[in-house]
Amino acid sequence: MRGLLLLTAFGLALSGSALAQEDATSLGTPLRRSEAWRQRPTRNAVDSAPRSQRETPAATPRGSGQELPEQNPETETENTAPRLLGEYATYSLPTAGPGGRVHGFAFAPLFPTGRLRLGPRLGFATRQYPLGENDLVIRADALIGYQHLSSSAFVPYLQAFVGGAFVFTRRISVPIREDVFFFGAELGTDIRLHPKFFFGVGLSLQFSRREVANGTSLGLHVRVGF
Repeated sequence: MRGLLLLTAFGLALSGSALAQEDATSLGTPLRRSEAWRQRPTRNAVDSAPRSQRETPAATPRGSGQELPEQNPETETENTAPRLLGEYATYSLPTAGPGGRVHGFAFAPLFPTGRLRLGPRLGFATRQYPLGENDLVIRADALIGYQHLSSSAFVPYLQAFVGGAFVFTRRISVPIREDVFFFGAELGTDIRLHPKFFFGVGLSLQFSRREVANGTSLGLHVRVGF
């Protein structure tokens, strides 16, 4: 009987300690919630915080994970030079008599070789002859030189040329053909008015040699380019 009472008392003691622990846990939970509530910032605290801390980051645009290629305006206009030239030129081809001033037009397709200015040129002109009919000049030459390419609208160049011409004359009703060899250098600049349109001007020094056409002359070249 005494043993039964001891077992009963021991069981009651265990159940009492378990209830005490549950009560402590249930009381601690609202306390922690109340402490967490106190730690939340109030509306006044948010309003008083610095603006840099209150602002939220801007929304990231869709597809921002892929980096867009950088656009460099210099590279867009870099290496742009005329590919086809049409020019008016005036220079001299001396004759045995008076006259010798030449006015004509020429076309020059340039190769896409960057800073190297390279291409052929074909021209048709007339040479003045005050004592009779003007002469017909058909010339062809090769161009080679350097042109400075940059983001600027100006494309300065220095080029050399070498070629020949046929001059068809008529003296005392007799048709004559003169063969002329010439070479020289030209300095000028092309101005980019549009990505695909240029206006240019240049000065040339030409040496010509062939019988009566020997001589040195200065030339003026005005052109448009595409």
